[in-house]
Amino acid sequence: MQYDPKNYRRDVTLTAAGAKAVLTRRANEDRYNRHEHKIRAALNEMQLNGYAQIIVSIGDSLAAGNCRSGTEQFCDRHFSGRTTATIEEILSVRSVMRGPAINACLRAIRGAKIAAE
Repeated sequence: MQYDPKNYRRDVTLTAAGAKAVLTRRANEDRYNRHEHKIRAALNEMQLNGYAQIIVSIGDSLAAGNCRSGTEQFCDRHFSGRTTATIEEILSVRSVMRGPAINACLRAIRGAKIAAE
């Protein structure tokens, strides 16, 4: 088998390891899509249950395990000059459906629930 740089994906799938890698990638993408769907449904439910106005701070993001530089970059990009935002504002950002911001929102909600008890 001769390597063809233009069709490297085809060449990879000709081997057993390459075919397994393709199947694994597809399975991971399916699993991620199912997980993302669950997160979206949970966040919609949170909005309906009155969590939309809970304030999320940089501290909530750091406590959720997010790095400081990424948190500050997200704040600067979407909430220039602010160190807090409501869950509703965060969820309105299109790129937020990927992990870190969601984790910060969930951390803030847990904190608000504990404070209310």
